[in-house]
Amino acid sequence: MSKHTSGSWKAVSSGTAHNEDKHTIQASDGTWIAETIPHQPRGCSQKSNARLIAAAPELLKELRRTREWVAQYLEIPGHEAAAAYKVGAIDAVIAKAEGK
Repeated sequence: MSKHTSGSWKAVSSGTAHNEDKHTIQASDGTWIAETIPHQPRGCSQKSNARLIAAAPELLKELRRTREWVAQYLEIPGHEAAAAYKVGAIDAVIAKAEGK
């Protein structure tokens, strides 16, 4: 499995006069990551979608840190079940992001 493009990502408006709601997601070095498609159901914003995609690397990094913090509760009496549930949920999301 390959890794995602490292570094921070940003959403950049790439629309035209005919297509204002088009955005690209770029790595900090300008590498193109993705592009939103402006044909969405009413009420959906491609700018919002692009921002969410651009935040993905930071979200994944913080989720991994959160997992470490929650995992310490696996050893605390009375917290094992809740911690195990949350660690399992976090692990599932991380696996999805990593394509596992």
